[in-house]
Amino acid sequence: MPLTSSDIVLYGRHAGQAAQVLQDILHAQTPNNAQPVRLAFVSKNRVLAQVLPNADSRFPVSDYAKHGMICQASPHFSAPKKGGFAPFEGNSSKSEFSITLFLQQLASQCVKDFDTSSVLDQNDLFSQAVNSLTGDFYLGCPDESGQCFMLATSAFNAQTLFYASFPDLAETYLISANLALLLQLVPPKVCQTALSLWLSGRPDPNRSLYANIHQVPQASVVLFRPGLSPSTRLYWDINPNTTEHSVKRPLNDYQDELSAILQSSVADCLPPSDGQIGDTLFTQLSGGMDSTSVSATAWALAQQQGLNLHSVSHTYKHTAACDESDNIAAMIARYPFTQSHFIELDKFTPMRFGEVYPTHVQSPGMVLSPKYHEEAALLNAQGAGTLLTGNGGDEMFWGHSLVYFDRLMAGDMSVVGEVSRSARQLGLPVWGALKSALLGPLKRQLASTLKGDPIEQRLAAFAYPAWLTGQARALIEAAPKRANPFTGSKHNLARYARYEGLFQTSTFNSMRSYQAVFDNYGLQVKHPLMNKALAQFSFDVPQHLHISGEFPKLLLRQAMSGKLPEQVCWNKSKTVFDQHFANLIKHNQTEIRALLAHEALADLGLIDNHQVLSSFDKVVASPVPSLQVDLLYAILVQSWYQTYCVANA
Repeated sequence: MPLTSSDIVLYGRHAGQAAQVLQDILHAQTPNNAQPVRLAFVSKNRVLAQVLPNADSRFPVSDYAKHGMICQASPHFSAPKKGGFAPFEGNSSKSEFSITLFLQQLASQCVKDFDTSSVLDQNDLFSQAVNSLTGDFYLGCPDESGQCFMLATSAFNAQTLFYASFPDLAETYLISANLALLLQLVPPKVCQTALSLWLSGRPDPNRSLYANIHQVPQASVVLFRPGLSPSTRLYWDINPNTTEHSVKRPLNDYQDELSAILQSSVADCLPPSDGQIGDTLFTQLSGGMDSTSVSATAWALAQQQGLNLHSVSHTYKHTAACDESDNIAAMIARYPFTQSHFIELDKFTPMRFGEVYPTHVQSPGMVLSPKYHEEAALLNAQGAGTLLTGNGGDEMFWGHSLVYFDRLMAGDMSVVGEVSRSARQLGLPVWGALKSALLGPLKRQLASTLKGDPIEQRLAAFAYPAWLTGQARALIEAAPKRANPFTGSKHNLARYARYEGLFQTSTFNSMRSYQAVFDNYGLQVKHPLMNKALAQFSFDVPQHLHISGEFPKLLLRQAMSGKLPEQVCWNKSKTVFDQHFANLIKHNQTEIRALLAHEALADLGLIDNHQVLSSFDKVVASPVPSLQVDLLYAILVQSWYQTYCVANA
């Protein structure tokens, strides 16, 4: 597939010299039949683009590459209607050259505004422009002078930009979205802090696993300027100042607003009506609220636009706890998709663990699973270019149980009876529910008051797994943390906890895994629920609208009531997949035990192998095994480290 941008951009004082070195390396390492690598370098007010190893006519240099840019954008990427400097307006299709002009102007505005405004200042032109871009994107482009270079990624993009210092050349940088390509050029150094975070079960999705190859954080801009180190700034974040509007609104207003944002977000993920990408797409369909809400919304839009919408569902023939077939059948009966497809996942259980979960060079959480390949092949066979998922629903809509405590502290005593009734309706011990929702947080708040430390610090604290060493814990505690805008905000513990969960969610692993596989097929995976507008809205609404009584995702259920089958919309149980993973682990216990017994990470001082093997043996010995995420991460980290670090040492 012809590329639409540079694969590698070189920026800095010695970019021209670095380009000559890089050409020699790539010529030596690239097979004759490999797709050419596009190299652009930005140096002393000039941009030069080259195609390596052979600049043949099958791969013409695009205008992006001519201007030294890296650009990945959705079909709906367009310049904003506001901002004051865009060379075109609206959402109609424009030439690459028009977009390059806009990006250069955007980079120039970034240089002007970078040191003068904060992330939440909505008045500067750069913030207005970059926040008006729709769809997923990553950008790398020089400013109009050619002196500076800007990198940026969209808020929840599953694809990542990386940069690294060019070996032995001062103030010169390699920039690429292709990490494997960078690793051929920069001798990798593993980041022990990132490894420790993974081993703790709480990885930072914006932290690179390599100490000398840096990752552009989501919703951030990295600016390269002559004589200065690269600087990073968020250009978007949840705005705490818009939450909990002073004027109470009717419930119907919130439901209507959620429906409108959801429809707009799904619409942005559909193929454009110009017919260039095709009129067939797929939607993932499980039995839960998230994928069904996306699927129902996409079906209505597909009917309006004359698109063919297929559904694809996962089945688990031998794991009853994961079975959602009744809800899936109800959805298919309600929405006659062009065709409904099913992929059986329990069939992978007899395979080796390393075959089911081969890790990607980028991180232990990115796995190139055969189920992703099967889905991609299915889309290709049906002539589809896009898959929609329900990823992000838990983060946006589930709510947080601390809302009950927030209400209690605000003087709402009715919450005690509400928690008690909900426990009875769900068949849970009433006393246990009261302890979890109200008494536990109250105890931590009293302790924080007595000791003078912030309550959020105690609520955000988590128990380290037994296998994590003191050295690993020290690295984690010394690592910089993302500032939470709800820190110290009265009766806002639920928002504080939801913010922590949103930006540390393991859902990014699934999103990145899917896209890493689908990239090989030229396909896109879209996640309509991972959306800036939805995220802000989810914090703006009174938090008890998300979770009240026995229903999490209450506002989403109310907004989708009448659009989803009742058995789906008002289902009180949540399907979890611990049993499926535990069966896989039990079947491959010999292979996995050998992974966990490897001494390399223990030699780094990050893990106690005795403790992790003891935890693993307990899972295997249990008559009803259940796999916790921290142990799964420990297994994946060992697999990743042994594949990409030990094997290449």
